[in-house]
Amino acid sequence: MNIPALPPKMMHMKRDKRGFPIPFVQFIVPETGEPDFRVVDQSKAAKAIAQRLCAICGKKMGAHVFFIGGPKCVENGYFIDGPVHLECGQFALRTCPHLARSKGRYSQASKPDTAEQLIVDLDVVDPNKVTTFALMKSTKYHCETMDGYPVIKAKMPWKAVQWWRDGKPLRKDELAVTDMD
Repeated sequence: MNIPALPPKMMHMKRDKRGFPIPFVQFIVPETGEPDFRVVDQSKAAKAIAQRLCAICGKKMGAHVFFIGGPKCVENGYFIDGPVHLECGQFALRTCPHLARSKGRYSQASKPDTAEQLIVDLDVVDPNKVTTFALMKSTKYHCETMDGYPVIKAKMPWKAVQWWRDGKPLRKDELAVTDMD
């Protein structure tokens, strides 16, 4: 995959061997120093949420925050991943293999023994990989516990929602798109 230029907020980020930027909350395997993109470092994620930092670039967010999720997340505003800047979220939706490939699937490979496992089985998030993701704009969020799991609840109604599939925003005739500015 040819990785496009990083947005200014992401220029400081380290990259993996393929050239992908390594998100702020990503788990790094201690033995190899390499990221495991399937696993979130829960301590970094908690820091990002508490300090209103972007889960991707790790920098402070302003008045608006953006969430990436599937149809259930749009409907109910619950997330297991933290908010991001607009440009960081759009970059992720364009380039992240999990987000940018509708025909992708979850990896069946075992996760590192050192990774804290957080298996989420909640009715408020999509249990299977979805083919269409949304980038949702909000101003506030807070943490809750649901069935023993930490979740993020975004303030609703959404200020804007933009739908994406296969690394591209959908046209208005494909799905409704509202102003993201």
